[in-house]
Amino acid sequence: MSAPASAARSIVSTATPPSTWIHTSRFAAETSLRIAVIFGRTRSRKLCPPKPGSTQLSSSELYDPATGKFSASGSLATARDFHTATLLPDGRVLFAGGWNSKSAYSSAELYDPKAGTFSATGAMAAARDTHTATLLPNGQVLVTGGSDGSNFTAAAELYDPASGTFSPAGSLASPRDRQSATLLADGRVLIAGGWDGDKVFALAELYQP
Repeated sequence: MSAPASAARSIVSTATPPSTWIHTSRFAAETSLRIAVIFGRTRSRKLCPPKPGSTQLSSSELYDPATGKFSASGSLATARDFHTATLLPDGRVLFAGGWNSKSAYSSAELYDPKAGTFSATGAMAAARDTHTATLLPNGQVLVTGGSDGSNFTAAAELYDPASGTFSPAGSLASPRDRQSATLLADGRVLIAGGWDGDKVFALAELYQP
């Protein structure tokens, strides 16, 4: 005999619970345009540039997920924002380019997470900010595009951590900044979109190492 229509029915939901946001501790400095780099599984580094209209900062802080707190770390030799931060295979972080409210930088620095310090490394041929920096499978870093505050560049450069120097790596078809750079499974890099001061690009290009 079938159960009465009025019988209670159980419904089991297999839907994935919604994602949630959880508050954690605050930075020591009020900032915008933050950059975070993950070190292994336990820590991430936050470089803390300033709010628009204020001066750039050189300070950095380390976030520890185990405690949910930030602690002070070393300072960049040069205060900057709109730079890139790229985690290298040996655990160091390459900081390249950026802006100082008047002009762009060609300089670069390396952060050592063991010592908590920054040190100078080779400079790029072109000063730039709002560029991209992509770690390649061979351990080198591809830097593309950007702006020096007055002109946009199509130039690309390769950073070699072994020598601490940059070298030319061809050019994009069109000067631009704010493009994306995505490492593909086969080792090529997809450069897409961007801006040249007048228009937004629909153009995409592939870099072949």
